Amino acid sequence: MENNTLATGGELMTDEQYAKEFTKPIIRIGTLSLIVAFILAFVPAITIWLVYGIIPTRGELALIFTLVLSAGIGFIIVEPISYYGVLGAAGTYMGFLAGNIMNMRVPSAIAAQGAVGVKAGTKEGEVIATIGIAGSMITNLLFVTLGALGGAVLLDALPPGVKNTFAFVPVAIFAIMFATFFIRRPDLGSTSVITALLIITVGASFIPAPIRMLLNVILIAAIAIVLYRRGNINKAEAN
Repeated sequence: MENNTLATGGELMTDEQYAKEFTKPIIRIGTLSLIVAFILAFVPAITIWLVYGIIPTRGELALIFTLVLSAGIGFIIVEPISYYGVLGAAGTYMGFLAGNIMNMRVPSAIAAQGAVGVKAGTKEGEVIATIGIAGSMITNLLFVTLGALGGAVLLDALPPGVKNTFAFVPVAIFAIMFATFFIRRPDLGSTSVITALLIITVGASFIPAPIRMLLNVILIAAIAIVLYRRGNINKAEAN
């Protein structure tokens, strides 16, 4: 995160205080929470094994592990790097624990930061993003519960044309997020589009699909660093 102070109750919190009172407890609690969630994820499979005696063979387990790892390794590497600047440490832990990072947690963090007037990548931005993500998780839990109770009935009542539009919701959310940052830095936004197009067209023949997004993130970050060092991006914009 950007090196700055955080105002709390009219007083300024130093970097050392912020790390001690916020960052370190977040890392401790977040790591423990993810470990517990990881263990609990195996409870259904273990229950099926102990209660019904159904368990895959070693070969089947190896195949499943290989398929899941090969399909998700790109996202495992790319997503924490891509979203950390907006979410911060707490938001990253919460986002990966709750899921729906791109289409719910990141937009909620950006909306909260915009409403309060703080910038991503700052300590203030991290705190506000944490609050926004917490609010999205509570709202999500409420609507998921309502959806589980009456969602099937509601979906059946919708015409097919309306149902088909749901497939475009993630794309629309991502477009809104991109437009928000594009307005602030149209040069970097345009560059990211050009590099992405080059990667998925020219580079498609020799760049593995799982690392294409990561490569574009690295390229744009490198370009932004170069512009910052040359003075094309001032500290106010970087913050």
